[in-house]
Amino acid sequence: MRRKRLLFFAKCPMNYVLFAPVHERLRRDPEIEITFTGKLRGERDPRLVYEPFDLGDARFCRNSRARFVRWDLYVSPDFRMAGKRARVKTHLFHGFSIRNFAIQPRALEFDRLHLLGPYMKRRFVETFDLDEEDPRLEEVGMPKLDALVARRYDRAAVLEELGLDPARKTVLFAPTWIEGGCLDTQGEEIVRALGRLPINTIVKLHDNSFDLRKQRTDWGAVLPRILTPSQVLARGFDSNPYLAAADLLISDASSVANEFLVLDRPLVFFRLGELEASWPSTDRRTWGTRTGAVIDRAAELEGAVLGALDDPGRRSELRQAAAADFFYAPGTATERAERSLRTSLGLGAGAAAG
Repeated sequence: MRRKRLLFFAKCPMNYVLFAPVHERLRRDPEIEITFTGKLRGERDPRLVYEPFDLGDARFCRNSRARFVRWDLYVSPDFRMAGKRARVKTHLFHGFSIRNFAIQPRALEFDRLHLLGPYMKRRFVETFDLDEEDPRLEEVGMPKLDALVARRYDRAAVLEELGLDPARKTVLFAPTWIEGGCLDTQGEEIVRALGRLPINTIVKLHDNSFDLRKQRTDWGAVLPRILTPSQVLARGFDSNPYLAAADLLISDASSVANEFLVLDRPLVFFRLGELEASWPSTDRRTWGTRTGAVIDRAAELEGAVLGALDDPGRRSELRQAAAADFFYAPGTATERAERSLRTSLGLGAGAAAG
């Protein structure tokens, strides 16, 4: 019997991180043949996207060929249709920020949408006037967060590996990469301000923050020059270990701010002002930045950070409610994702059973 053929597309290593928990389960099934394709910053060789990971004897296929193959299933966190001739096409959302950029018509070109939670489903139904029972809409959750919710990361071990003191409180600075965001407008001031506080700072930037085609500043060169001994620029593609090690997260509009909610720890947001107003999909009425303290300038960091660390329980109920709305049943999403993909392949429940 012919093996079922699944094609996965990623445009950056972070995309694979989202699929990794499900891949680890599917790769053990001899009935499934998984092929990887992708395009990293315009390069044609798909292997470049997956170089940071150990994929064993994985199969790869160039985009130029992948689009002509009749795959049984195409899976991607990107809206690109590299496997457009696939029998079933499934979208895995790469994250969900206050910008709501995931709610767009291109998503509806897929046969299945692995929705992160109730909030995302409501937005799709309301925005595109869909039926609540639309078969494309599946509340799956976010498999990437399962390990975080299960507390599989040792905080002290993560900090020691980064060269930081586990005895200190730790702040994670994870801003969005876009022009006009807090990294772009006052990134150096923010890092210097955090460096003056009696805390550890982990700076975790988006892949695009290091792409000079999209940045006005070479952050890969600038940040190492201004970091103090209690600060580190984290270059891992999986944000989970850094989230697990952080007592507080600082952001503006990055999707990791919502992911951090599942840990019920304090957040500080930089207000985006006119930039935020320019995003037509932004929803401030439901959650927005209500789950954390909101500031405008780096000079306000000391009060906001130290105050939040002194009273971590403040806004806890709000954070928990937001997390439940954003993410469906955190900790069990991998099983649902695997079950859905196996069904699309015409296979039984397999490892997802039970």
